[in-house]
Amino acid sequence: MGNTSGSPEAPAGKEPRTVSFSAPEAQSPSGADRLPLPPDRELEERFNTLLVSTHPHTHTHTHTHTHTHNQKNTMNLPDDKARMLSQYDKDKKWDLVCDQERFKVKSPPAAYCEKLRSFVDHGGGISRKFKKQVQDPTQVLRELEISLRTNQIGWAQEFLNQENQGLRVLVEYLSFAQSAGMYDMDSPDDSTEKGKPTEKSLEDLHRTVSNTPSHAGSKGSKVFTGRKALRTSRGVSQKHDVHLCIMCLRAIMNYQSGFNQVMSHPSCVNEITLGLNNRNPRTKALVLELLAAVCLTGGHDIILAAFDNFKEVRHTHTHTHTYTHTHTYTHTSSIT
Repeated sequence: MGNTSGSPEAPAGKEPRTVSFSAPEAQSPSGADRLPLPPDRELEERFNTLLVSTHPHTHTHTHTHTHTHNQKNTMNLPDDKARMLSQYDKDKKWDLVCDQERFKVKSPPAAYCEKLRSFVDHGGGISRKFKKQVQDPTQVLRELEISLRTNQIGWAQEFLNQENQGLRVLVEYLSFAQSAGMYDMDSPDDSTEKGKPTEKSLEDLHRTVSNTPSHAGSKGSKVFTGRKALRTSRGVSQKHDVHLCIMCLRAIMNYQSGFNQVMSHPSCVNEITLGLNNRNPRTKALVLELLAAVCLTGGHDIILAAFDNFKEVRHTHTHTHTYTHTHTYTHTSSIT
């Protein structure tokens, strides 16, 4: 996403996009792995299929096949980018086709929703059996982002439909991941933890939370204790998972229906805004671009409300962190 590509404006008849598509650089496979170049007709057919499946709301300007012109309203690629791609030489086109087919994610939308729900639903405890059955959440999010960005629009629509409720699931996981990172963001350095690699699994994390004395205390204590344990959890990585969640939301916002769902969701923009807490400058830049896109579509009130929520969350977190840290220090001092 470039600095000036946040506008969702689009020509009439096309879905507005919050981010303009940047043509991927052809990554030539090594000579040993590269498949032989097919006949010209087959190459053009597969290349056109790639453009249709990757960006299903715009049209290409290649005239190799007469049916391509009829796809004008079934693709999602700006005219200038489509024109640029269609002018690639045979080798570059073939490299793009091979690269896309190599990395295409084939899992159905429901599979991703189920995995993300599992990560959140097992927040109170996790078994070794579950741990072995699921992928690392960061990898799941990475594959989901690729699927939302590259698969046919029908795939994204299925992810967002009433049955899967993919946006709700994604926002819930984003909230879960960000609550994990909130503690780490302002916590004082601990000589016993500073620089320690994040080696705890989800199972270790939840065992720690369950065995902590404050686990039986107030709800606020449970949340704080959970956040502290999550700080060193490989299962929920603030640095990567939050960024990937927001990348998934960017891909969703590239479609009109997805953008509308984001705008109407009661907490999605709030959660995006909380991404400004992330230490990763790339994440902050991505958040600002999405917020700019919301503003440019008349969402000023939504943005103002989101920043009010941002201030409230920051204030509440700072107050809770200060109180708990002071209470813990006082309790420890009295024991010693």
